[in-house]
Amino acid sequence: MKQIVISILLLTLYSSCNFKNSCLENGIDLMNDMEYEKSLKIFDECIILDSLNHIAIVNRAMAYTHLGLYEEALKDLKLAYKIDSTSSCLLNDYGYYYSKIGSNELSLIYFKKAILYDSNNIASYSNIGVENLEIDNFLLAGFYHNKAISKDTTYSGAYLNRGAMFLRLEKNEKALMDLNKAVELANTRQEKVQALLYRSGVYEEMKKDEKALNDYTEILELLNNKHDIKSLTFRAEIYEKMGEYEKSFDDLTKSINLYPEYKYNYYNRGRLYVRLKEYKLAYQDFVLAKELNVGMNIDILIEESEKRIKPIVEVEH
Repeated sequence: MKQIVISILLLTLYSSCNFKNSCLENGIDLMNDMEYEKSLKIFDECIILDSLNHIAIVNRAMAYTHLGLYEEALKDLKLAYKIDSTSSCLLNDYGYYYSKIGSNELSLIYFKKAILYDSNNIASYSNIGVENLEIDNFLLAGFYHNKAISKDTTYSGAYLNRGAMFLRLEKNEKALMDLNKAVELANTRQEKVQALLYRSGVYEEMKKDEKALNDYTEILELLNNKHDIKSLTFRAEIYEKMGEYEKSFDDLTKSINLYPEYKYNYYNRGRLYVRLKEYKLAYQDFVLAKELNVGMNIDILIEESEKRIKPIVEVEH
């Protein structure tokens, strides 16, 4: 099972406050399209127009959270809380913030508070399920995901999160049913990307590489090749398994260009260079992977590729 697929669960579908207002809708649309920096500018404009608009402040907090700007996010959450401490969507987003910084206990407290103020806050039911999944409490995770679905059978996020739970439990057929539903019901680019990413993981578990490949390709098209190290990396692995080394190499190189600090792609591309008998290039990538503390068997790979370079150098001389 791919660890990266599991680890992205908490990045998605914590529904933020929504409100019928053209300024807010523009910002929320951008955030749902994963254009977080652009959405910040819109929310800034909304707050200039109305400094007490706690909905805009909360959504700006979520944009900050997605960007990893947690201090700024917390300032906005505290400001919104002063304006309206009973807002269910604010409490839900407080829970999301604490989840992102790794405080499972506090995130659960806020998600449960959100339900107390609004028993129909479907996102919070599903989010409680997510947090219970994180601590391997599958019984409660299933209960809350089922609760969310029973309250709204059209909510993509609940199917996505329950599908992820089934994936963890290695119940691939059930996971696939939920993730197909999540893809079908997705209303935003963010929702669809997350659902496709999970479903591709299920397809790989089921040895359906062609279907996984199609999902990764659709994700890349949806994101215009942005923010997408995961799909490039995973698609490269499938191409390598299928013997399409040139396509695998292209995806790994794109991924490295996007995120040069991601050490495992140097390791993966180095292995691919070995397959192609490009030992000097393999050696260079393995050295970079070691400098980034990739671990694994990197010293052995460096030594072996270096040995294979020497005869080539001698022939050249």
